Amino acid sequence: MKVYLITAEDSFYTIPLLNEFINDGCEIVEVAIVDGFITKKRIISSLYIYGFYRFLKMSIITIWYKLVGGKVEKHLVNNGLKVIHVNQVNEESFVKHLESLNFDLLLSHNCPQLIKKRLLKTAGLYSINLHMGLLPDYRGVFPIWRAMVNNEFFFGVTLHLMDEEFDNGKIILQESCLISPEDSLFDLYIKAAHLGGRVIAKSIKLIEVGLVSFSNNDGLRKRYYGFPTVKEILALKKNNNT
Repeated sequence: MKVYLITAEDSFYTIPLLNEFINDGCEIVEVAIVDGFITKKRIISSLYIYGFYRFLKMSIITIWYKLVGGKVEKHLVNNGLKVIHVNQVNEESFVKHLESLNFDLLLSHNCPQLIKKRLLKTAGLYSINLHMGLLPDYRGVFPIWRAMVNNEFFFGVTLHLMDEEFDNGKIILQESCLISPEDSLFDLYIKAAHLGGRVIAKSIKLIEVGLVSFSNNDGLRKRYYGFPTVKEILALKKNNNT
């Protein structure tokens, strides 16, 4: 099963996820690291969600790896994978590049840009995305944090088909994990990374043997969460002690 991976440079959660599937039977033909994951909104939200000291530590680590060439990129290259950088994921040159390749699955994780129809059609079988939340309940950004502040007992990850809407398309596989009272948000994202990687590996095997099935990603539970405001974060932290 040949896979083309689109991801972003993230110093904390992406490598545990990659380690669960990159050497597990699938052939990754190339990896595109897309710009735009770190935005002003994400920085402000992260500062208030994680708190000053955790945010400062994460910022220093992120800047360091940026200066030395990227933690994710180095990890991929050390695993023998070809890596390219893409500014705009739907730009003509990148679409044509993918059209020239032969692969079965276009896999997106942490891609900060909406992938449009022509790029989605470059995959021989399916274009799929890993979302760090249980769909259709938790569409949008910071879904694990939202699950915590909503006092959920579980959080989860979802692998789904992609279309021209964020976090849309039929669900291939999703799995959940208990939220322990001792878990910090950082702990849960690490758990989600490992869980997500295993979901990808399992799904690829199901697709390869023709046993994949799909479920709906809509209905009354469909909710989309945008970036939380500072006021909302502070209110939720006060009420939920997160």
